[in-house]
Amino acid sequence: MGKRILIVDDTSEILELMRTIFEDEQHTVKVLDKGSETLEAAKTFQPDLIVLDLLMEDKPGLDVLQDLTGDIIVQDTAVILYTASVIEANKAQKLIGSDPKRYSKVTILLKPFALDTLLKLI
Repeated sequence: MGKRILIVDDTSEILELMRTIFEDEQHTVKVLDKGSETLEAAKTFQPDLIVLDLLMEDKPGLDVLQDLTGDIIVQDTAVILYTASVIEANKAQKLIGSDPKRYSKVTILLKPFALDTLLKLI
């Protein structure tokens, strides 16, 4: 049985690519192009996993992550953060290190990453 996956990225091509890949693997997928809508969508959709871009224009991924992990309804949802920015990945790592219990289900991937690497995390 597939998982419920919420993908959040402000680049439509990436959203559609990931949607296709995950649906081909028999997962149920919802996509969002705005970080600011993630918390409400997560509460409604109740995903098993959130795949979240760190660099988005409307709301940074780290802010979205803090919203998610601070909400009792979705705080235990697994999150994969991804970015091409080493600086953003380092910021995320520092945040995770500041409260390992709160961020215990968060993984960081640096772009470019192999598709197999992403699929193994699911």
